[in-house]
Amino acid sequence: MQNDLPKNLAEVQRRIERAAHKVGRRADEIKLVAVSKMHGIETLQSAISAGAKVFGENKVQEAGEKVAKLGRENVEWHLIGHLQANKARKAVQIFDCIHTLDSIELAMRLERICSEEERAELPVLVQIDLANEATKNGIKPADLPPLIEFLQTCEHLKFAGLMIIPPFDEDAEKSRPFFKKLREMRDEVLPHGELSMGMSGDFETAIEEGATLVRVGTAISAKGRKKPPINEVRCRLGIDFNLPFSVFHFPFSILFYAFKQFLPDHSNRRHLRDAGVRHRFARAADF
Repeated sequence: MQNDLPKNLAEVQRRIERAAHKVGRRADEIKLVAVSKMHGIETLQSAISAGAKVFGENKVQEAGEKVAKLGRENVEWHLIGHLQANKARKAVQIFDCIHTLDSIELAMRLERICSEEERAELPVLVQIDLANEATKNGIKPADLPPLIEFLQTCEHLKFAGLMIIPPFDEDAEKSRPFFKKLREMRDEVLPHGELSMGMSGDFETAIEEGATLVRVGTAISAKGRKKPPINEVRCRLGIDFNLPFSVFHFPFSILFYAFKQFLPDHSNRRHLRDAGVRHRFARAADF
């Protein structure tokens, strides 16, 4: 993958330029967030040498290890995965920007921690759930005004824009209505603010609709893969990418688990309970 990385990164940049030119935008208006989760230090070093300037991470602990080794002088670190409250302090310490703020409670915690850690400013984007998907994170549009009102009172948190992960579909055009709606919301609440939207399968469509931050992983790290990999499918569907089985196995695992409940107690139910279906959901950006 490292041998292909410079070529892939250059191609993604060209695609960004073409998409921007198509709608009369400048390419320098769009920042490429190279999704670096699950990639090692050597790969990230190669990406930096190839021109990557922003890395997007999903897990706070994994990002912390990378920041400790690579530093932050030549690259920005963005959190693009769901932020758990108990990881908020570490996130404040290591990330340059958080894309996934989704509640007033989390905003209050981040603001307090910024004060305690003497961090002057932390840019945050509010993650919006426009599709009303129960398995995904993000604030409902109706709950956005109170959150914005709180952010406007913060001394340390800087309300920088909005973020979305639309429902998964191989057809990028199916994502366009969500991108357009997010832009309209941004124009209403924060004109000229950031729009974090678009992944490997639809970032060009997102740029056409106004994206200023695109989160791209597979198109940079994969070899000529046209269809989104199973990990991106899981991301779009809101299924934890750490699960030991594919999204296609998931429904069958549920049915098998239900069937086993009707078997006698001497069956292998304990083993199934201990090792079987897990329902932990997470937000991700791209794979």
